[in-house]
Amino acid sequence: MKSTLTIFFSIISIICQAQVIPVDRSFNWSNSGYQGVYPINATVIDFLNVGGVNDGLTDNSAALQNAIATAVRPAVIFFQPGDYLFSSSINLPDSIILRGSTADSTSLIFNFGGATGNGININGSASASHTNVISGAERFNNYVVVADASLYSAGNYAEIEQTNGAWDTQPVSWADNSIGQIMHITSVNGDTLFFDEALRINYDYSLNPRIHRVDPRTEV
Repeated sequence: MKSTLTIFFSIISIICQAQVIPVDRSFNWSNSGYQGVYPINATVIDFLNVGGVNDGLTDNSAALQNAIATAVRPAVIFFQPGDYLFSSSINLPDSIILRGSTADSTSLIFNFGGATGNGININGSASASHTNVISGAERFNNYVVVADASLYSAGNYAEIEQTNGAWDTQPVSWADNSIGQIMHITSVNGDTLFFDEALRINYDYSLNPRIHRVDPRTEV
């Protein structure tokens, strides 16, 4: 019995050690999530008052689309307790928040009749024009030097990415450029872009690190 327990605890110890992120791959995530108080002076719309039905059987797609289209933004669309059925994707623009009563009392149910689709789409846009990163793409730096900074201004968002490395032994198109980070540009000085957060990894210059502008949805 004693030897059995020893083996059991040894296995648990090995499993626990395997789940520890190495120091050189960890990062400070204390600034993740929305920073600040939002929404301020937002219109709160009770979905039941604008055509919503929480019986889990009635399709709410048209009612929600109309509520989003006519809302004075910023707006919170509030879902009372219940089950809300949707037969099509919800497409959120800027400054629209969907808020339930509690996690265990409000449910959004999606039934696309067998078709493929996303429950909620929060789609911005991205520039197809990339600029090569010349230097500075090292962990903990809050800047990079690029070949051409003329496409960027303070306040823009940009995505740093690089080509997949040798680890990508079975490449598929949807997983291209898996390594990267979206950054908020605070200032531009010559060909140097400065960010409000540090880079989380060391980029590999042999894998062509590059940057392009993205315009995400905001306050959603």
